[in-house]
Amino acid sequence: MEYFSFAKLNVAMNCRYPMLKERSRKYLLPSCENITADIEVDVTSDIIDKYEKTASKGVTRDMIEYALAGEMFYRRLLSFDGMLLHSSVVEYNKKAYLFSANSGVGKSTHTHLWLKYIEGTNIINDDKPAIRLVDGVYNAFGTPFSGKCDESMNIGVPVGAICFIERATENKIRKISPTEIVPLIYQQTTQPIASPKHMDILFGFLDGLLRNVPVYKLSCDISREAVKTSFEELTGEKFPKENDNED
Repeated sequence: MEYFSFAKLNVAMNCRYPMLKERSRKYLLPSCENITADIEVDVTSDIIDKYEKTASKGVTRDMIEYALAGEMFYRRLLSFDGMLLHSSVVEYNKKAYLFSANSGVGKSTHTHLWLKYIEGTNIINDDKPAIRLVDGVYNAFGTPFSGKCDESMNIGVPVGAICFIERATENKIRKISPTEIVPLIYQQTTQPIASPKHMDILFGFLDGLLRNVPVYKLSCDISREAVKTSFEELTGEKFPKENDNED
């Protein structure tokens, strides 16, 4: 086992294959002496064997370990006031803005447009950030589980807003109600359906999160105007003037 630190937790993790090993290096603790693991993640060879038998063509043991390690971590994160939200999260002015959507809709495209048009932005995690309540504040954290391009930072930033994206020809954004929010979040998080206890934990966490973090729905295309629409509503700031005349 090696010891890592992410989401302000000590994670003991066995990395057998290159993908998990390489992507976890920036989270590696320099020493494991006198460290107690909060969470242990060990995708054994037997587990990988089981999933490999039914895996699609082209799916390697490397990929199986990486995916299952993420799933294992996020299920256990529920017991530490945390959850996964399948999203791309951008940091701006010491706040995290999470953009979530079904795969292929364009959440990563939108956050990378923030990087293009908004100076001082960073991607904290481009696929599977952790949201965790720490000292009374909901924070978004980078983790080693970060999508195809492995974009992540080992930092935690208070969540400014969560935004669900849908494709549209007109750019508009609106705050949505809890009745709209819950099914959207539920389909974009780890679902511990085998455990009623963990379901209670998840919904208890969501109750606190939604009382403290505003949630929006963004209808947008892939343009500067889409960034302006989301940026001004989510941050409360004016879109930078130097970008007003850009295509």
